[in-house]
Amino acid sequence: MSFHLLMNDELSDVTLKVSHAGYTWRFPAHATLLSSKSCKFKEMLEERMDGDNKFTVNVIGTQPDTMLQILRYMYSNEYPTEVTADNLSAARKFHLRDLENHLEELAVQNLTIDQACNLLENLETYGSILDDCIVKFACMSVIEKHAYIVFSSDFVLGFSRKVLLKVLESCELNVPDESVLFWGVWRWGKRYSSQNTRFLTDERLIEVLADMLACIRQSSVRQLEGIPQKAICKFNSCLPRRCRYRVPEDSLSFCTTWQPSGSWEILTEPSAGETRALCLQVSFDKKVILMGITFEICVPDLEKAYLLVFRELDRKELLRQEINCFQCSFRKLSRTSASESWLKAEVLLSEPLILSGVQIYSVYLQTRGKPCSLPRALPPQHKKRIANVFATVHGQDVAAVKELHLMPDVKCTWE
Repeated sequence: MSFHLLMNDELSDVTLKVSHAGYTWRFPAHATLLSSKSCKFKEMLEERMDGDNKFTVNVIGTQPDTMLQILRYMYSNEYPTEVTADNLSAARKFHLRDLENHLEELAVQNLTIDQACNLLENLETYGSILDDCIVKFACMSVIEKHAYIVFSSDFVLGFSRKVLLKVLESCELNVPDESVLFWGVWRWGKRYSSQNTRFLTDERLIEVLADMLACIRQSSVRQLEGIPQKAICKFNSCLPRRCRYRVPEDSLSFCTTWQPSGSWEILTEPSAGETRALCLQVSFDKKVILMGITFEICVPDLEKAYLLVFRELDRKELLRQEINCFQCSFRKLSRTSASESWLKAEVLLSEPLILSGVQIYSVYLQTRGKPCSLPRALPPQHKKRIANVFATVHGQDVAAVKELHLMPDVKCTWE
C-alpha cells in the first residue's frame, strides 16, 4: 500500500485509540490493510464490526509513538531506528514477525552495557509476553559478562528490586570478587532508602536487602574489609563459586580514553640487564574504574615488561601484570637519524581497578633487558624524561603513556 494512506482520515474506515498518561491519541487507519498485515488486528477488527461504516478500536498497552511506528511499518515497510521494550512488545503482540526479527537483530548488534541494563529493566515490565525474547537473553549476557562494571558503577542503581534480584541469581556473573556485588547492592539499598524519604541504619538496611545478600556467595568473597559482620552472616555459604573471572575482550570499547599531560619519569639509573622503572602519578576528582593502559616506548631490546599500580598513601601494590603483546615499529625522528625500535601495547588489565577520588596512584612500567632508551633525536635537556607527551621532536609527537582507559568520564586533579 502507498505511504500516502498513512494517517489519512478521509479514506480511513477505522480509528485506533491509544491512551497514555491521561491523554488519548487517535490514529485513522484502514481495516483491510490492517487485517492483511496482522492476524491480531484482524481478530480485533472482526470483534468490533457491527455494520457501521467507521468504528473505533481501543489499543491497550502500547504507547502512542510506538503505535505510529507500527503503522509506518505496516503501511510502508519503514522500520524503527531505535529498539525499545515497547516496540518489541508491540511487534510480538500484533504478530509482526518480520518487524520483531528486525528489532531483535538491531538490538543485539549494537548492545552497549548501558542499553543492556535499561532494556532488561524495561523488558521485565512486560511480563510473560517477552519471556523468550532473544533481546532479553542478550541483555542478560552483556550484564553477566560486564558484571564488574555494572556493579562498580551507577548502572546498578537503575535496576528495580525484581530485576536486581534476578541478575544476582545468575551463576555467570563475571566478577573477580563477590565483594564487588555486595558494594553494588549496598549502594542500591542506600539509594532505595533515600528515594523513600527515610533513613535506614546499617542493621535495618541489611534486613531490607536480606534476599539479595543471600545471593552473594561467601566462598567467593575475597575482600571483607568494610563489610558489616551482620551482612556477612546473610551471605550464602552453601552455593559454590561462580564462573572463573575472565577479562571481557571488548572492555576498552566501553571506556573513556583519557590522555595524560604529564610524562613517564626515570626513577632509577640501572645497569644494562637490570630492571628500569618509569612512573606516572595521577589522581582523579571521583571514583573511577581503570580498565586498561596504552603506552609506547623506545626499547632496542626488550626481554620482559611489567605494569604495576600502587596507592601512594600506604604504598600498597594494587596490580602487577606482565605485558606480553606488543606492536613493533621502526621510526625515524628526523631525516638524518637512524631508525629506532618502538613498541606499543594496549594493555587490558587482568582485573579492573577501582581508584577512589583524591588518592594519588602511581603507575609503573618496568622493563628487563636492554634498558629503555631516549629517542636519539630528543633534545639533551629532556634526558630525565621519557617521551614527554607535549614534547615534539622534528615535528613528531612522542608519547610514552598514550591513554588511560577509564569508566566513567573523569577529570584529573593531579599528575
